[in-house]
This record gives sequence, C-alpha cells and structure tokens, in this order.
Amino acid sequence: MKYSVLLSILIGCLLSTTAQIHANPVYSVNILNRPWNCSFYNGYQVPIYLDPNLNNVGVAGNSPPHIVLNPVVMNQFSPNMQIFWLAHECVHATYQPVSTNENQEMTADCIAIKQLRQLNLSPREVNEIAWQTLPLLGSTHTGHLPGPLRAQHIMQCYMSP
Repeated sequence: MKYSVLLSILIGCLLSTTAQIHANPVYSVNILNRPWNCSFYNGYQVPIYLDPNLNNVGVAGNSPPHIVLNPVVMNQFSPNMQIFWLAHECVHATYQPVSTNENQEMTADCIAIKQLRQLNLSPREVNEIAWQTLPLLGSTHTGHLPGPLRAQHIMQCYMSP
C-alpha cells in the first residue's frame, strides 16, 4: 500500500515534468546565429520540444508531427552536426515511414544531408559531419548504422544526385 502511493506520486511527478517540457514548443532553434526550423511544403512548422532528460540527441514522430531535442547532448556536437541532427529528425517528422527501422534511419540521414547540400553545405562541412558519426555505436533496435557505416552512407548520399 505504502509503495503504491509512493509510486503514484512519482509517476505523477514524472508526468507533470514531461507535460511541462512538452507544453511549450519552440518553432526554431538558433544554430550558428541563425534560426533553423522544420516545416512541411505547405509552410506548417513542426513543433520542437527541448528536453534535457531525453536519453538521445533527438527523436521525432509524425502523428502528430513533432521533434524532441536534448539541448545538452546537441551541444556536445559541432554546429554543423547540430543542423544535421535537426534535419534528420525533421525528415522523421515530415515523411511517411518506410518499412524497417534501418531503412527509416538511412533514409532520414540521406534526405537530411541532401537537404543540407541544397543549402550549400560544403564538402568540408559534410566531412566534419561524417567524422562525428564515426564513434557512434549504432543500434539494431533503432536501425541506426554503426558509426563508420553511417559516415560512409552519409558521404555517399551527399555525393549522389
């Protein structure tokens, strides 16, 4: 009995903290002294929630479209990599998912780097992004490739039409 009351209080605190974090979205983040956002072709801007307790750099969903970023983890990366992470999560929020997790992650990486190429991301900058993916472990659960394969995939996408 005592434990169920304590558990209820803890769950209530967690839910209220999560609700507070997810109650105030932003619609752009400032990286390299420039606002970056995520929007659909029709101009609808995807809400971005900042959650320093997220155990990842970011996650996204498309029903309804939203992005959650961990600013603490984001700040461990270079500004160009931060822009890539936002673009990657934006793809997840705005595109229909494909069949498998691995395909979703590879597709998100590829579309994100091509979008940044259209914004004049230089070969030096994409190389910086690829280098920062090298130490990433990857995960069969999420579908993220191990760092070296992910870096190679990003470079191939950047170079392809």
